[in-house]
Amino acid sequence: MICRSFQVDSIAYDTFLVSSGLGDNTHGIERIDPAGTIERFNHLTSLSIWSDQYANMINGTDGTMWHPNATKDERTYAFIPDICRSIYLTFNETQRNVADIDLYRYTLPHTIFSNSTENR
Repeated sequence: MICRSFQVDSIAYDTFLVSSGLGDNTHGIERIDPAGTIERFNHLTSLSIWSDQYANMINGTDGTMWHPNATKDERTYAFIPDICRSIYLTFNETQRNVADIDLYRYTLPHTIFSNSTENR
């Protein structure tokens, strides 16, 4: 297992994809930028579900974290195992400051689940 367990209300939790044996993510020891990025799902580096090679790509994290140097302008990806797809999130102009740390809120664009003629 790559990640460490942590306790929540006396119950041990791991990152879902890793603890279930379904995925493998990077830990960020060598380089911090790819930390949390999912590299494999069901031991594969890409899927074979969709008819398009791009739809079959495994991009991003599990959605709980991103690299520390993330900017408002970059497109952020998350792999969602429930739909077997990577989706992208965009900065939605909401910025919060907690303990002098700027936090960015990303949301799904309204076109993310559009039909194939609109979502290319």
